[in-house]
Amino acid sequence: MFCEVITLRKDGMRLRPEEWPEPERGRLVMGHMPATICADRRTVREVSLMGRWVSTARCILRLFDADFVDVVGDGFLLRGHILNVVEKRVFVHEQIWLVRPCQTEDGPPLPRFDVRPFLKKLPIEDRADNEPSVSERWREAHPD
Repeated sequence: MFCEVITLRKDGMRLRPEEWPEPERGRLVMGHMPATICADRRTVREVSLMGRWVSTARCILRLFDADFVDVVGDGFLLRGHILNVVEKRVFVHEQIWLVRPCQTEDGPPLPRFDVRPFLKKLPIEDRADNEPSVSERWREAHPD
């Protein structure tokens, strides 16, 4: 299935709609990583957004232990985990994707997603524009 994916939660922080990155477009592929190659020694469900680099397929985004959360408008929400390696340490973060199907990988972009009807369903910050989020306040208090 071809789709556009918008990341709603990145590195453990919920993003406000105006902070959402531009959608990534590609083919959504779901599979399983067998326990024989997984460090946790268990089978892990993985969802990848595959794009193209010239004529070669490449992974743009990947979620592990992905779960279907809800349907919102013309799309649906997936929640899973990503791995970040910083200074030889592995960090696991929850990430949420808004996935919107489209006809082709190279077609025109979809219209901007209207969040207003789905404010109660989406994991977005509900605060004043000038008020820092809980995550931002914690990061300020713990700079290391």
